[in-house]
Amino acid sequence: MANIYGLAIQDHINNPEETTKIEVHSPDFDTDYLDPKYLLRGHDEWPEIELQAMEWAQGNILDVGALAGIHSEYLIEQGKSVTALEIDKIACEILAKKNIPYIHADIFGDKAVAQYDTLLLLMNGLGIGGNFDEFENHIDLLFRWLKPGGSIIADSSDLDFLNYTDNEATYYGELSFRLSYKDAVGNDFKWLYIDYESAKKKLETKQYKMEMLVLDQATNHYLARITRE
Repeated sequence: MANIYGLAIQDHINNPEETTKIEVHSPDFDTDYLDPKYLLRGHDEWPEIELQAMEWAQGNILDVGALAGIHSEYLIEQGKSVTALEIDKIACEILAKKNIPYIHADIFGDKAVAQYDTLLLLMNGLGIGGNFDEFENHIDLLFRWLKPGGSIIADSSDLDFLNYTDNEATYYGELSFRLSYKDAVGNDFKWLYIDYESAKKKLETKQYKMEMLVLDQATNHYLARITRE
C-alpha cells in the first residue's frame, strides 16, 4: 500500500506553500479532499474531544496511527510517556526526525512488542479495524498491547444519517475508501464509524466495559474508554 499520508505530510513539511490535497474516494460519497495541513495542526485547532483525550491518556501511552505525531508531541510536552505506532513508513521517518519514540508495525498483524497502560486511537480511531462484524475481535487484538488494568481511549462517530436503507447486510457505518495523492494511489480499505450503543453491546459479549467520556451532540462524535471487566 502506498504511504499516502506520509507522502503528503512530508511534502507539506518540506514546502509549506504546497497546495495539493489528499483525494478521498468512496463509492458512498463524492470525492472529498483532505488538506495535509490538517494532519499537522496545533492543539489550539483540535476539537474538544481530542483535548479531552489527552487528559484521559495516562501511564505509558501508545499513540496508535500516530501519523506525524501531533498528539504524541503534545503528550510529551505535558510530561507524559508516549510511544507512537505507525504503519506508514514515511510517517515513521517523520516521527524519527521529531525524536518521537515510535514502532513501525501493524497493530493487528504484528506481535505486541511491549504493553502499555493506555492505547490512544483518535480521529475516529475506534473504527481502525474497518469491519462491524469483527469489531469485538479487533478489540481483542488491541488488548494484546495493554497491561492488565489498561484501557483504550478512542473516538468514533455515529453516521445515523446514512441509516436510510432496509438492507441490513452491511452496517451503515462500515465504509470503503481509497486515497490518492498526486501520482500515488493507495489500496481500497474499510473504516468503521460505529455508534456508541452498538459498540457497547458488542463489547459486553466479551466482558469489556465501555463508557462514554465526551459527546458532541451536534456531530454525534464521541470519546470513549474501554476496559476489561
